[in-house]
Amino acid sequence: MTAARESNVHLLLTANNPSPDLCKTILTAAVLEYPTPIVLAWQQEFNEPGLLAGGSHLAKVSEVLKYLTSLPPGKDDDIVFLVDAYDVWFQLPMQVLLGRYKTMNAQADARLARRWGLEQVPEGLEQTIVMAAGKRCAPNQPHTIACYPLPEPPTSMDLYGNNTDTIIGRNKYYSLRQRYLNSGYIVGPAAHMRSLFERASILIKQSQNDDPEDNGSHGSDMLYHGSDQSIFNIIFGQQEYRREGLRRESGAQSSDTARPETSRTMLEGTVINDVLNPSFTHEIFVPDPGVNYEYHIGLDYHSDLGHQTVNSELDARYLRHDRDLPTQIDGRNDFDCPLHSPFPFPADVLASKNPYHSLGTTHELYDLGWPSVPLYSHLCYGTIPVLIHHNGDKSARGRDWDKLWLQPELPAFLAAQARLGETRSGEETKDYAASEVRRRDAGAWIGGTEFVAWDVFCPAYASQEVLPA
Repeated sequence: MTAARESNVHLLLTANNPSPDLCKTILTAAVLEYPTPIVLAWQQEFNEPGLLAGGSHLAKVSEVLKYLTSLPPGKDDDIVFLVDAYDVWFQLPMQVLLGRYKTMNAQADARLARRWGLEQVPEGLEQTIVMAAGKRCAPNQPHTIACYPLPEPPTSMDLYGNNTDTIIGRNKYYSLRQRYLNSGYIVGPAAHMRSLFERASILIKQSQNDDPEDNGSHGSDMLYHGSDQSIFNIIFGQQEYRREGLRRESGAQSSDTARPETSRTMLEGTVINDVLNPSFTHEIFVPDPGVNYEYHIGLDYHSDLGHQTVNSELDARYLRHDRDLPTQIDGRNDFDCPLHSPFPFPADVLASKNPYHSLGTTHELYDLGWPSVPLYSHLCYGTIPVLIHHNGDKSARGRDWDKLWLQPELPAFLAAQARLGETRSGEETKDYAASEVRRRDAGAWIGGTEFVAWDVFCPAYASQEVLPA
């Protein structure tokens, strides 16, 4: 896949109703000059009994696939960035995201080559799609193919000291390293994303109400009652099972001295003695030689792109990096990871435009640099994520909104966006993913054809919760 220009990025949201939380996602993307979001499934009704959110989670797959299928072949190398619509805040520019995405793929390919003991990745095995990482294999049951064959994460094996990967912590997931897929955000080239969503669509159609692999809880019925994440977990698990099977069939010997083949592999606190055939009761998987299981998926293990707050709320803080860090951190105990030290400020963020550049040279904050604004920072990894995914404590979407560095200046940013829109040409074009001229005043494209301004998504009752008091 060739590198995509920034103007060839499609930012997708699936949302059917207005909400202050949707407004926050759209506005943070606009301030940081991401492409105008394309909202799919808008005002659709989901009332399927027994399914999550009435079936909207499964509709996420069908609506995104419909969009990807509509793109012409000339856009196969465009980058598609799908994020959850109601619980994501952006805090860093898109150029940082794209740079990290490219670096992460190269690093993953190098790890795969070491795993095979080769100088380069075997043909056809590569990472081009990055998905979020979390601490729990959810909602899938741990004994299934979605969970047990996953690879060791490339993160420190003593991240939480001797508690790492055990059930000892603030809760039984807190001390686990991020190694499980989360579908809160997905980024990859359009062609590979289309293949991935086609596979997800097939698995949905093959799902059954009475899952023979269920442990008796009936939690897995109908793909865990309609969870899109459960589908992607299965696809990722099958991919990794097949990759390891191919490696063993080839007789390849790992050259990864940091993680030899005999290294400890854990599943939510349980030791896995063989990732292809663990000794505990598990789902048996026999790959079909006529089915493709390689979808080029990898995970954001270090939270470089985003941080999942679930089971991890105290792993991150809003910090000003031009001040002493430890004095800004409280409420921690011996069950928490130690502050990553040193915590060097990311060079890619320093190299990006200053946070207030769009407000103009006369604005009092214009010369303020990134280290001088509060940034949501991961204390364990020493990273500053591009986005925050509030999939844990949902109340943080209201409680912490004013902590985000851009929120106090939202009116000024919105005015700057309006001025920017007035100076751009070709604003009536319907080629919404063709060039930079597609971005005008803050808002979104409904289905990619109708532009709707932000205040339609954020009516008066909602804007009171979003704009600074």
